[in-house]
Amino acid sequence: MKSERLPGPEPVPQGRNTRLTQTAVVAGIDCGKDSLDLAVVPGKERYHTTNTPSGHRDLIAWLVVRGVSTVGIEAVTSGRGAMR
Repeated sequence: MKSERLPGPEPVPQGRNTRLTQTAVVAGIDCGKDSLDLAVVPGKERYHTTNTPSGHRDLIAWLVVRGVSTVGIEAVTSGRGAMR
């Protein structure tokens, strides 16, 4: 069985014969009026919290612990949720 390279950043040369693969930890947030659902890549971690100021604080702490460097947020069309 031949292995395939997964999509992602190209390895960056480090010295003469060594290569280092850069890996970013990213999260996606599905915003609802009352709740926020998150997923982290790489991995399969999921998180659910309320769309309130205390839920936002919990969310930030959860992302920091996991070393998330980039967050994508689904566009909210109603404009009524706490996160805009």
